[in-house]
Amino acid sequence: MSRSVIKLAVVGGGPKAAALAAKADALARTSGSRFAITVFEPLEIGANWAGNEGYTDGRQPLCTPSERDIGFPYRSGASADLFLMEHYSWPRYCVENRTYSRWVDKGCQPASHSVFSAYLKWVVGKSTAEVVRAAVVRATVQRGMWKLTVKQGKSTTTWDEGFDGLVITGPGPPRRVPGIVKHRDVFDGRSFWLNRESIKARLRPGTPETQIVVIGGGGAAAAILAWLCRNGFGDNETQLVADQAALFSRGESVFENSIFTNDNLWKKMSIENRNAFFERLNRGVVWNSVMSELEKYEQLSLVEGRAVDVRAGKRKELKVLVHHGNATRSLLPCSMVVDASGFDTWWFTSMFSGVAGARRWGSESRAALQKNMRDTLDFSWKLPPVHVPNLSSAVGPGFGSLMCLGDMADRVLSRYLR
Repeated sequence: MSRSVIKLAVVGGGPKAAALAAKADALARTSGSRFAITVFEPLEIGANWAGNEGYTDGRQPLCTPSERDIGFPYRSGASADLFLMEHYSWPRYCVENRTYSRWVDKGCQPASHSVFSAYLKWVVGKSTAEVVRAAVVRATVQRGMWKLTVKQGKSTTTWDEGFDGLVITGPGPPRRVPGIVKHRDVFDGRSFWLNRESIKARLRPGTPETQIVVIGGGGAAAAILAWLCRNGFGDNETQLVADQAALFSRGESVFENSIFTNDNLWKKMSIENRNAFFERLNRGVVWNSVMSELEKYEQLSLVEGRAVDVRAGKRKELKVLVHHGNATRSLLPCSMVVDASGFDTWWFTSMFSGVAGARRWGSESRAALQKNMRDTLDFSWKLPPVHVPNLSSAVGPGFGSLMCLGDMADRVLSRYLR
């Protein structure tokens, strides 16, 4: 890039935005590299972790150690990493809030989601990043830069500035079973958390007539089951519908953890092994801290199959239609259904509907874009850079999660430092 200041727009105010804001500040302070980071977030920084906007109740502990903060793994060897550790690290946050000794005394346990949200606010607040409370609804190209249309409240406007690059973050909206019925007791991976108190009040935990079906075999489904168990539903008949007839657990292992920060090892792995590792340790896995809670669930059973439909009877009772691998099918009666089958990581494609040169977003084009993603976590195309860390499994296993936020920021920003 020829200009002295590189302008980046980050869609979503979560951990990746915080990591980019902190690293940009560190580079400016230590090497003179200048980035102007603008974070577009319609709610607030860390909203998806706070417990008020869905996705979590805020009380769950992180599944990753708190030490894997916005600068981890601090391995670039540059003075910027020392600056990050001194000014933006998790220990620095604890020291400033006078909680460091208590955190150490309690065995350096992972922070709760709500505390992590507060940490993200602290990071972005210390940085020079600009936070715009708006949702990005459209992106076009003008003079080689991204021009954004944003929605603030009920008004839609074109943002005055152009951006050299665009970073897409966030889980996206929940996916839904195609034939799912609209019903007050049918929820998804976000609406469940928004309605958890009314669920507890209305469905009377522990009563025999309350039967529950949860759809999904990954971390989102497991977190919902853990909440149900903690809140008295462990004695209610509950069925988990998933493609696999088991929940697989994951604990901390030096062999697994090292793959998240060993680029050379990842590049030597076959595509098949990369995909298997990514699915095993990112999506289709339940951390031991959550699994220990599920072990207390007295009436939990697993149903292998794929939920294809959720119906409501004349008396508004619910039934889940499941297709099994042996070509049979069954109907599961229940009082409540939670579709926790995942989130749409390609949610952002509608933003580029009017961009000449953007590919059609069919399955083949998506697979090609993901497979050929650059090491800097952006699509390999002729348009200005669009970085999507959540789709970077071909580049590395940890850039879409909390495992190596510092490396993620290094990858994105290095695109403009060459």
